[in-house]
Amino acid sequence: MSQAPMNPNFASPSPSQSTGMAIASMVLGIVSLFFCIWYIAIPCGILAIIFGIIAGNKAKAGEAGGAGMAKAGVIMGVIGLAIDVIIVILLFTVGLTFMKGFQKQIQQQQQQMQQQPQVAPAQPAPPAAPASQPQ
Repeated sequence: MSQAPMNPNFASPSPSQSTGMAIASMVLGIVSLFFCIWYIAIPCGILAIIFGIIAGNKAKAGEAGGAGMAKAGVIMGVIGLAIDVIIVILLFTVGLTFMKGFQKQIQQQQQQMQQQPQVAPAQPAPPAAPASQPQ
């Protein structure tokens, strides 16, 4: 039995296409969606959108894989970013409302203090004369 000759034109399977940007986009999208700390979630959402768009364009051009992960990262990044921006706006609005109310209460208390008559503190009663002691 003889072996079949090897075909020199036979190409080995191509290495798997890189999906790093798509994975990064999806992970950052998840972080932006589920983190409630705005200074972490907003930058992660922005980066998820950027990486997702880049990875999606590379996948369309056939340069990389992970089109689905890139799309998921963009969607989660947009939703997470929108939620975080709304939360920051609400917190800012509530904070301003609270501060205005607090300031109004302080002004009312100051006005009440100014309107009250100034009463001098009561003088302590002089000590009573000692009772005479029986002899």
